[in-house]
Amino acid sequence: MSAPYQRVLALSERMLASAQGGNWENLPGEGKAYFDAIQLIRSAPVVEVDNPEKYAAVISCILENDAKIKSLIKARMDDLRGAMGSVNQSIRLNEAYRPR
Repeated sequence: MSAPYQRVLALSERMLASAQGGNWENLPGEGKAYFDAIQLIRSAPVVEVDNPEKYAAVISCILENDAKIKSLIKARMDDLRGAMGSVNQSIRLNEAYRPR
């Protein structure tokens, strides 16, 4: 297995662990490293692989991690949207009942 694919897999696993652990502040840096690693693969010449099944398994795992990360991020965004809605409602109520 080539090192670039192993790097992408390791980065996707780190991102998933951060998302599952609620370490949202880690994701931007990890996401940048992940994107850069993907770009290296995309810019590399296509070569015949010695073990296609192993590559397929690694790529499948990367894609599964990606789907899980996206799902966790969506849930987090929904939570933040709800919290922001509550804050906005509190602000409106405070402004409505503020003595003038």
